[in-house]
Order: sequence, then structure tokens, then C-alpha cells
Amino acid sequence: MNIFSFIFFFSIIVVIYGYIAYPLILMLINFLTNGKKDKLDVESLADLPEVTIIIPAYNEAEYLEEKILNTISLNYESAKKAIIVITDGSDDHSKSVIEKFPNVIYMHKDQRKGKFAAMKRAIDCVTTPITIFTDANAILNEEAILNMVRHYNDINVGAVAGEKRVAQNPSVISSASCESIYWKYESFLKKLDAEFNSVIGAAGELFSIRTSLFEDIGENIVLDDFMLTLKINLKGFKTEYEPNAFAMESASANIVEEHERKVRISAGGYQSIILLMKDKKLFRYPKLVFQLLSRRIMRWMIAPILLPIILIANLILVNFETLEYIVLLLFQILFYLFAFFGFRSVNKKGVSKLFKIPFYFTFMHISALLGMVRFLKGNQSVSWKKVKRLN
Repeated sequence: MNIFSFIFFFSIIVVIYGYIAYPLILMLINFLTNGKKDKLDVESLADLPEVTIIIPAYNEAEYLEEKILNTISLNYESAKKAIIVITDGSDDHSKSVIEKFPNVIYMHKDQRKGKFAAMKRAIDCVTTPITIFTDANAILNEEAILNMVRHYNDINVGAVAGEKRVAQNPSVISSASCESIYWKYESFLKKLDAEFNSVIGAAGELFSIRTSLFEDIGENIVLDDFMLTLKINLKGFKTEYEPNAFAMESASANIVEEHERKVRISAGGYQSIILLMKDKKLFRYPKLVFQLLSRRIMRWMIAPILLPIILIANLILVNFETLEYIVLLLFQILFYLFAFFGFRSVNKKGVSKLFKIPFYFTFMHISALLGMVRFLKGNQSVSWKKVKRLN
């Protein structure tokens, strides 16, 4: 075996491990250990803790009234549910919308310092033991709070991640269904991670924490939801997963908007991983290191680099005219052709998953590579461009 053969097969094995073998390993471990048994029942409303729901909103006036009405209507005793909407930097008519609801706490500064700066400012006003963060354009299911807070009966739980769901409108475009397929896969992995040990980073659309565990992670952090929950893990607490607390969000308006969001997340992922690896406390938790390496480092850093290496190595090796290299190259060409067809069809209805999945897989990894470039250049601002959503 020459050096190109070694690089080729090693790279394939690593990518297969990240996307297929890792979930299978967790499934096996969880099966053999019976996973974590959820024996927590929803208590009576009188026994449930007080909560504060923080809604950071930057120029989200078009969504705010529906969001506030949704939050008020959630099945949780009103006297135990405080709502804070913070609109730092917004220059739309958010204030006039929020003023319709006198029981909602409104916070605003003209200066925009990013989402985490707003979250930190809002949490200084929180007096409840549990804080819930949710995005302004995400609609929660009626039992979301109840299903999240029940996990705090376990003293080892420091945070609870809700589930992100992407609303689909089959009459609009197929990019929404591509994003939805991806989040279904992500939700499946979160369930496995939580059963094994802990969710590795919550989605900002909906997650909760013990207020006392909130940590100032720095206002220059791009992925505040990821870093905040990982820092809680480094204090010895777990992040639970609650699929029955979900945030329904519209898909990105088009693939260009989704691309910008993915690049930003990837740039933030590089930043977060490097900061976490510098924290000596991380290596006190071998399960967490195993999950972080297999899930996040693999997805954000390793696979995006290995995929083009696999293709280039295969092109070199096919000159040896060995059947296995020819077959594998043809398979790669077919896969990327399907991805291209998926890209060309992304604005059309009724596109087969045969094209959607290769397209979104390729799209994610191209975005991750561009995110790496953006991070290395230091061009990713903590203040992001608002992504347009489908109505």
C-alpha cells in the first residue's frame, strides 16, 4: 500500500466513523447499558419552579407579537412565568409591539453588541432558578416549559436542550425540506448523546439552564448557545435532551441565506472548539471529550477537509487502473452529480431525496470549509446578518 492508498482509505474510514459508526456505537452502548431511564413525571403546577423566558430579538418586529402571544399561552402557571424581551440594537418598531403587553419586561439599548451581550444583560434581572432562552422567530409547543423543567428534578442536570423543527411548505421550495432532513438527523443524534452522557451543545432556538450556572463566556463568542451549555458541562452538570419541547422555525428563505447561516455557524464552531481545547477542565470528562471529538470536531473540522482529500487521492490512484479505485471514483462522481442536480433543483417542488441528501451533505461541508477560512481570517463578527425566513 502506497502513501496515497493509506491516505485514501484512512480518510474514508474517518468520515464513515463520524457519520455512521459513531451513532451505531452509541446505539450499542445505550442498548447494553439500557441508556438513561426517564422516570421523571410532570409534577403538579403548584410544585413546579418559577421560570424566566428570555427572548433576544434584533429587528424581529414582524415576529414579535406572534412570539409573545405564543409564550404567554404556554401551559405553565402565569404567576411562575416571567417574560423578558431584549431588543438591543434594533431600529424597527419592536418597541411598539412589545408595549401592547404590559406584563412583558422590555429591555433595550441602542448599541448592538451581539446576542450573548443581550442575554447576559437580561439575565442580570432574573431571580428565578430556571432560565429559558428562545429565539423571536421560533414558535414553541404548548407543553414546552413543562417538559423541560421536569428534568431539573435530577440534581445532575444543569441544562435542557429542546428540539429544533423546521416548518415545511411543499408549495414553496425544496430547500426547506433539505434543512428539515438535516435537523431530523441532528435530533436523532442528540437523543443518542443524551442517553449516553450529555447533549453536546444546545440549539439557540430553545434551551434552558439553571440560572445559577450561567457563565460570562465573553461577548466575542459566536455560538453562545453551544459554549454556554458546554461550560455548564465543564462544571460537572449534564445537558438533557427533551424532544417534546420543540421550537418550530421557518426554513431559510433560500439556499443563499442558508449558506450564510452555515458559514457563520462553522466559523463559530472553530472558535468554540479551540477555546474548549484550551480549557484543562475538559479532560476531566473523557465521555465529553469522546463526544466532542466524534460529533463536533468531526463535523466542523475534520470531515470538510477529508472529503476533497478523498476525491483527489482517488483521482491519483485511478491511474493504477485497479478496479476498486475505478469503482470508488465512479461512485464519488455519481454522488457529486446527484448533489449538483439537487442544487439545480433546490427551488423546485417534488425533488427526490436521492438528490436532496447528496446536495445538502455537500453544501454543509463546503460551508464548513468557507467557515474555516472566515475564522482564520478573523472576519466573523459576533453581530450576524439577519437571515431571511420563509413566511
